[in-house]
Amino acid sequence: MKSFSKIVLILLQCLLFLSCEMDPAHSTNPDSYYFNKMEPLEWKDAYILTSTNTPQQIQVWDSDTGKLVHTYSLSTDVTKWGQGTERALDVNSMTFFDGSIWFIGTGLQRNLIKLDVETGKMNYIDLDCIPSEVVAIHEYNDGVGCIYVSTRVDSRVGVAIRLLDSNCNIIMKSNVKFKKINLFSIRNPIYENGKFYLLGSQDVIFTKENNECFNLIIINDDGSYENKIAMFQNAAKKLGVEIKECLIVEDSVSGIYSAYLAGCRNIYVIDSSNRAEEYKALPGVVKVINNFRFA
Repeated sequence: MKSFSKIVLILLQCLLFLSCEMDPAHSTNPDSYYFNKMEPLEWKDAYILTSTNTPQQIQVWDSDTGKLVHTYSLSTDVTKWGQGTERALDVNSMTFFDGSIWFIGTGLQRNLIKLDVETGKMNYIDLDCIPSEVVAIHEYNDGVGCIYVSTRVDSRVGVAIRLLDSNCNIIMKSNVKFKKINLFSIRNPIYENGKFYLLGSQDVIFTKENNECFNLIIINDDGSYENKIAMFQNAAKKLGVEIKECLIVEDSVSGIYSAYLAGCRNIYVIDSSNRAEEYKALPGVVKVINNFRFA
């Protein structure tokens, strides 16, 4: 009886193994196995980047002509044991720096990837954290520049920030911890006078590790303002500048009026509703941006 039970157990294990092997979606090959080389491209200064999710692509557009000039496909069909499925990378964040496209590509793993446009080679960068945002800081180190990478905000451990050079080496680590926090954003940091300025809200404390390079600007838009006028004025105060020296980007009529009444005379408007002529007539508006794309 014991021998029979062992035989049944072995057969069940074999069936489970075969079912996993026959299911192509079960494949544990890393993303780098499927996406490691792209077609080379001669980059021009007029080129800009955008990404799509259906299908997964990175697109290169010529800003002078408005034409699509190149597409990097980030999806591929995988066939195993006669069955097919798709492996793909979703682009969560992207920037261009030193001749390469740097992006967070999420497939089976969440990867920081450097795509060299000249050679088409894709480099998957090992980090000690899971990346969420990537930004090029061109002003860093007297114009040498760097790549700024941050993780998602976690209420238990905070957020990790890493700086990398153009050769994918980590040149700085910093960890931000916080308490009693409702909203927090570490996207698009400002680099000025040798320090990074990050936007956040509520109480934030920094670890001792390289914290002298980071300042926090706390601007709390938690609904306590009667209107946006006070919010804009408080933001300028936190930045240490006059409101008239600020450039404010808005996308609504009420926001434009609030920025103007706060004292701003340099208002850019993102026109996503075909109201360009109406926006141009509003006070303080100096430019209306059409066909806006994130790069």
